[in-house]
Amino acid sequence: MSPPRIPATSGFTSLDASEKIEEESFPWYSPSTFYPVRIGEVFRTRYQALAKLGYGSSATVWLGRDLVEHRYVALKVCVRDYPSILREKSAYERLRSVRDSPFVQKCWDTFKIDGIGDASHECLVLEPLSISLAALGARMRGWADIPSFRATARQVVEALRFLHEEAHLIHCDLRKENFLCGVSKDRVFREIEEHENREPSPRKIDGDRVIHTSRHITIIADLTGVVLSDLGEARAGDTPDVYYDDIQPFPYRAPEVILEVPFSYPVDIWNVGVMLWHMFERKPLFHPYLPDGEAQMVHLAEMVAVMGPPPPAFLSRVRSPTYVRWNYFDASGKWTGVIPVPSDMSLESRETRLAGEEQAEFLRFIRRCLQWEPEKRATAAELCQDPWLNVTAPS
Repeated sequence: MSPPRIPATSGFTSLDASEKIEEESFPWYSPSTFYPVRIGEVFRTRYQALAKLGYGSSATVWLGRDLVEHRYVALKVCVRDYPSILREKSAYERLRSVRDSPFVQKCWDTFKIDGIGDASHECLVLEPLSISLAALGARMRGWADIPSFRATARQVVEALRFLHEEAHLIHCDLRKENFLCGVSKDRVFREIEEHENREPSPRKIDGDRVIHTSRHITIIADLTGVVLSDLGEARAGDTPDVYYDDIQPFPYRAPEVILEVPFSYPVDIWNVGVMLWHMFERKPLFHPYLPDGEAQMVHLAEMVAVMGPPPPAFLSRVRSPTYVRWNYFDASGKWTGVIPVPSDMSLESRETRLAGEEQAEFLRFIRRCLQWEPEKRATAAELCQDPWLNVTAPS
């Protein structure tokens, strides 16, 4: 067993205690919601926190060190009463029962820690990874290199193929931030640890509580490919359960999610199609918002503009047909919403990077993902073989 690292105890900037930083910026934040991890802290006499990598509404994430296996890990320390922890742990248990995949993040261990008062926090020990596709795309000038984008998109759908066909999981939350880059060497993690020791990150000290600021990854090196992470919304796809849940990033939601038709694997196909469009075109395909916030009616009107009216057979499966008829469509699929269908929103008019046959092939690929009827979408395995993703570069 390795001895714990000795963290820096001076040389950091102390931030104003009255200023809200990082996870404190959530309007519902309270000190007992997030566990106040300290750099240098050791959990279960085995896992040591070395630097903060980020935070979200459900957890903070830390670069850690496994003192038994002598390797870097990512420590996901969840908020108290994290509602998705059972789904996430169940998903990782499924993944451990099948072969390892280079396309899906590994979970090596789980444990609980006590927080403030009666709070309890679930912790996941995960495979450490590098930057997200969101950050990588920004550094690559918005995927200016089309062959690089194709190769990346091919790995994205390969991750989905493994999740669907071998793990039998529906991800339900595909976004650029949830696809990270794997690395072949520890160099990026050593650099983060050494940087934290040389120049300790700013932090806020409020009594016994410390809020650290995140240490962003600054070097891109030794990347091995795309890895799908964050299984907190994953559902089993091989059970008789019927799902109507409100899932997916709002602009990426599939028609069956909005209209409450039972969903399964094809919901991820829609999601990956609009996500890849967003990455490639540098703007989302759908913008379902009004000045006062999110708007399902806008979303559905834009879908009609892109795909035409929904088939009556699809509408016959909605959970609340009366509500749909009053607000969106009549029984034949004709739009009845008070917001007009946009007249200038075809895929051809919104695609701005390609021309000719190459544009036609790309739009054909996107249309394989964007179908009203889930069963008419391509499977992830079929997308892996799609000609647009498998263009051979000229020699």
